[in-house]
Amino acid sequence: VARERVKEAAASGLCTFFVFALGEEESVGQITMASGEGWSVARERVKAAAAAVLRERDFYGLAYVDANKGGEGRPELVRDEEEWRDCFAMAASQATRDLDVDLVLEPQPKTFKITLPVGSGAGQTKKKKKIIYANPYPRRAVTMRVSCLDDQVEVREGKVDLEPGSRGDIVLKFAPLPTPEPRRATLLLQEEGSPFVFPIHLELVPVAGGGLPPVTPPPARKADP
Repeated sequence: VARERVKEAAASGLCTFFVFALGEEESVGQITMASGEGWSVARERVKAAAAAVLRERDFYGLAYVDANKGGEGRPELVRDEEEWRDCFAMAASQATRDLDVDLVLEPQPKTFKITLPVGSGAGQTKKKKKIIYANPYPRRAVTMRVSCLDDQVEVREGKVDLEPGSRGDIVLKFAPLPTPEPRRATLLLQEEGSPFVFPIHLELVPVAGGGLPPVTPPPARKADP
């Protein structure tokens, strides 16, 4: 019955999108869209179709496979109007005018490995490090607020400006590791006005060969007689 409806929709110039939860083989719902209907309309219909899975949560976007690339490479993401137009065009190019799309609930985290000396005590010098972060949106500029709740990490600038398709520097300062055991800290990047957080996991590992020598406080001055 569903496929018959897809055929009827295709004959009317509409496109059908089968919505899947990641890792599931059965679709959780489907939506039918006309070419003039935009991303905001698609989002609301996806929320309704996938209500049983979302349970009143929002979702970050959709992912689909670009058939023109032979099904290889990373899935294409749909998060804004321009990306939605590409997705609709892909569905419209199929003989059946339908497309499978996966729900993406939140941005995928990135991980960076940071090597740090080991040391403790007052007066230890913080280590400055830089990580290079790629704009997750290839066709629009974005400003991300940068924060970290871990005392081990100091964020030098509270935001990073990213041009379309570009990368930006996030400059951080790290205190020496208190012990030789690796630990993890997490940066939080968030676009203003968006509820979604782009996490960056920082794997903090001791530098090979040991740590810093202990800091010895200067001898106390003798009081003048």
